[in-house]
Amino acid sequence: MKKLLYMLMATLLIVACEFETSDNGDLDGLWQLTTRDSIASGTSTDVHASGEYWAVQVRLLQIRGGRHSGYYRFRHADGHLQLYPPHLDADGRQDTTILHDYHVVNLNGSRMVLQDDTVRLSFRKY
Repeated sequence: MKKLLYMLMATLLIVACEFETSDNGDLDGLWQLTTRDSIASGTSTDVHASGEYWAVQVRLLQIRGGRHSGYYRFRHADGHLQLYPPHLDADGRQDTTILHDYHVVNLNGSRMVLQDDTVRLSFRKY
């Protein structure tokens, strides 16, 4: 009887838990911004000491230490990384206003390079 009770409890626990997995691949993790290149002027700035980090997990991106610090939802597909407002509307749907749209120039297990019309951002996986 105890064995049956334990099996029932284990089954209920498994069914009650909702597991959320990530399909972000190399994007998941903690990234340190290393250089910021201006597209217009062609200048490159070493920003290691700025302390700007991007933390990516499941569907949330946190930017710490930069002028855009905060939480964002994101979409990573078709060579683009699009950042959205972090809040949901009253119906629980994501706000689809694109705040930033970066072209993913390079993304692997240790380096990431993003570019938009004005800036190229280089990161290292921390």
